[in-house]
Amino acid sequence: MFNPLEESKYIEKFGLYDAAELQTLCNLVQLGVKPVATLNILNELVEETIEYIHLTYKLNTTIIKDPMLNCDTSVYFYKYPYYDEIIKTIYENNKFGFSNFYHWVMGKLFGYDDISILEFIQNDKRKEE
Repeated sequence: MFNPLEESKYIEKFGLYDAAELQTLCNLVQLGVKPVATLNILNELVEETIEYIHLTYKLNTTIIKDPMLNCDTSVYFYKYPYYDEIIKTIYENNKFGFSNFYHWVMGKLFGYDDISILEFIQNDKRKEE
């Protein structure tokens, strides 16, 4: 968990807000509140971020260059290794676009209930008709 002395190097490099966001998401995944979490990380910080997640929280990671986002790299982190296959399948077989299937799978990965996913799908303007 958070130790300011051990993590000061990380905070200095990433900034207090980004470090706090990563710590919060890692704790939520570690406690089982969220099955999977993700952050968009600058390419030059990816290796250090993954090392931090592995050493500090003992979580698994998957790196995705997300073509749907304008970011450098998405780092997904999770407790159970089988999530790796699900995440890679969604992005490698990117035939789903912003379909209901895509939203449902991603919603479940991030820990949302069916009603919340339904409301998002109904309000999503990007969805392919």
